Amino acid sequence: MNDLGALVHPEFGDEAVQRIGRAFGVTAQRGTVAGLGTVGMAAIATNRGVVVHPKATESEAAAVGEALKVPVARSTANFGIPVVGACLVANSRALLVGRATTPVEIVHLQEGLQIFD
Repeated sequence: MNDLGALVHPEFGDEAVQRIGRAFGVTAQRGTVAGLGTVGMAAIATNRGVVVHPKATESEAAAVGEALKVPVARSTANFGIPVVGACLVANSRALLVGRATTPVEIVHLQEGLQIFD
């Protein structure tokens, strides 16, 4: 989720999806990332970009980008862990990663989240 939209677990009912959207003032929709319903661990989003699990399909990546209205990139964190949402925290100005995150991963994450112009 970011300030522009939300992607939620595909098993949430219509009422739950609507309540999530109303609570945060965004449009919420169901989806998966890399076949995972727990989208919060499989992706990390800011208002400038979103980074998804490297095995997210093209259609999943497109749906994430459409839901959150930002560009989508793929990466890992913490020396190859694909569930990036479980590996770091970020906002539109900075990110905090685990010690095991490699310099190449940091660059991919920064570019994907558009932390530094």
